[in-house]
Parts: sequence; C-alpha cells; structure tokens
Amino acid sequence: MLPCCTLLRAGLALFAAAWLAACGSGATGIYPFPVFLPRTIELAVPEGTQVSGQPGVFSLSWSHGQEPFSVVWVFNGGTTEMTQSTAGVERLSEASVTFDNPDAEEQTFSGSVNVTDERGNVLREDFSFSVAPAV
Repeated sequence: MLPCCTLLRAGLALFAAAWLAACGSGATGIYPFPVFLPRTIELAVPEGTQVSGQPGVFSLSWSHGQEPFSVVWVFNGGTTEMTQSTAGVERLSEASVTFDNPDAEEQTFSGSVNVTDERGNVLREDFSFSVAPAV
C-alpha cells in the first residue's frame, strides 16, 4: 500500500498535466475548470472593391465558447451603419450594410467584430474592405 502523500502527489500530477494540456488549447485559468474561448473563427468579407450605395453582407462563424453570445460589428467608415449588434445561441452572425464612400476616389476602410460568450470571454477579428464612389 502506498503512503497517502504519494497518492496525493500522483493525483495532483495527473490533474496538472490535464490542466496544462487544456490551457495549451485555448483555455483560461480563471475558472476551476478549463474554459474554451470561441477560438476558431471564419470571417467572410465581400471580395473586391465594393461600390458606394450598393448592399453587402459580412458573415462570421466560430467554434467554442459558452452560449449565449453577443456579437458587435464596428465599421470605421465605408458603410451607412457604423455598429450592429446581435445576441443568441447560434455560432453565426451576419451584418448587412450599404456601402458608402462620398469621396471621388476609392478608399479602404477598416472594421472589427467582437464575439463575447456568456462567461465574458472575447474574441476579436479585424478586417478591411475597399469602397469605390458611386458611378
């Protein structure tokens, strides 16, 4: 029979190994058990140069995280709406916009999308897109 402290050390070693394996795959250590962030993200930005006044759709899907989710799209110019927010349990979000470029030349604009899960974990993705003036 093994002494009690030997069994305790073996149990702690197994727990530590499992914890480190989980933390190496996107978990955080603020909860008693590993929490997996919404870490796999696929962002679809309209390809090519868009034309001012025309509609477009940005879409996002992700894996992991604890639902419900809050998704905030922020556009730093280039669209008529600058912020769109959604909430729900689906791991998919779309932002429908109308492109806007009042200048005489094509411009590149930036934006970002934040996904926040129920536990407050945040995943952010930045993007850019080009908008030409209306014809």
